[in-house]
Amino acid sequence: MKKSNQPTPSLSYLPQDILSKILGLAGQTSRVDVKNAMLTCKVLGKSADDVQVLATLELNDIVKTPLLAIGNYTDLLAKCLQHSNPSAHYIQGLLEYFYFGNPLEGLNHLKVAAKHKSPIKEAVYLYGIINLCTGEYEVGKEFLDKLGWKEDKSVADLCWKNIKTGVHGIGIIRKPEYAHSLWAMMPPYVCNLNDMENTCEKCYYYKQMIKFVYTI
Repeated sequence: MKKSNQPTPSLSYLPQDILSKILGLAGQTSRVDVKNAMLTCKVLGKSADDVQVLATLELNDIVKTPLLAIGNYTDLLAKCLQHSNPSAHYIQGLLEYFYFGNPLEGLNHLKVAAKHKSPIKEAVYLYGIINLCTGEYEVGKEFLDKLGWKEDKSVADLCWKNIKTGVHGIGIIRKPEYAHSLWAMMPPYVCNLNDMENTCEKCYYYKQMIKFVYTI
C-alpha cells in the first residue's frame, strides 16, 4: 500500500472564522475547555480574543463568586464586556451596585444582562427586585414575571439562592427607599406575611422584597 504524500490535515488549514466559531462554541459550556485549548494548540490560542469567543464565553464560576473578578479576572471581564457578554454584564452589575457603590451603573449592566437574547436569569431576578425596592414597581414586576413564577416558583427561588451566594462577603447597605417601597407594596391582611414559603399573586412581590431587604 502506497503511503500518501498529502500532509496530515490540521487545524491550521481551517479559516480563522471557523476556528473562532469552534472555540466560541466550546466557551459557551466551559471556560476551562477554552483555556486548555489555548495551552495545547497555538492556532486556537490566536482565536481566544475573537468576538465570537468573548461574546459567549461561559463565566459560571465567576458568576457564582463575583468577587473573584476583582484582580483575578479583571482583564478577561473587560474584554468580555466590550463584546456584550451577558455573564460579564451581570458580574459587573452586581459589583458596581453592591461593592463599588455605583447603583446607576450597576443597574445599567444588570439591565443589559437581563434583556440579552440569552439573558442571565439571576440578572433578570436582581434587576426586577432592585427596581421593586427602589419604587419602580411596574418594571420590577415585569422582570420577575419573566421567570414564570406564577406557574413554577423554582426558577426564581434558585436565582435568589445563587444571588445570596454571589454577594457573600460584600457589605450590603440597606437603602432608605427600600422601607418606603415595602410599605407601598404591602399586601392585604388576608395574606399571612409571616409565611414566606407560601405566596399568592397578592403577596409574592412583597415577600421577595422582604427577602432581599432583610436577608441579603
